[in-house]
Amino acid sequence: MSTKEMLYSLIDQMSEAQMKAWLMILGAKSEEVSKNNGIAAFNRLKEMIRPVPELDYDKELEEWREEKFGV
Repeated sequence: MSTKEMLYSLIDQMSEAQMKAWLMILGAKSEEVSKNNGIAAFNRLKEMIRPVPELDYDKELEEWREEKFGV
């Protein structure tokens, strides 16, 4: 089996995600690959967004002192 034939058989066994990963490893600058990865990364970041409660720092410090030192 020639090298080309071995490569074709490997490609046939790969999933779409695996092929995209290999393209990136080999240095391909495909717009579609870059765009899809950027969109996926942005969507993962959007999923991580959580509301942050307003903190009363003086109250937090006072509670910590009471807990730590019993003051």
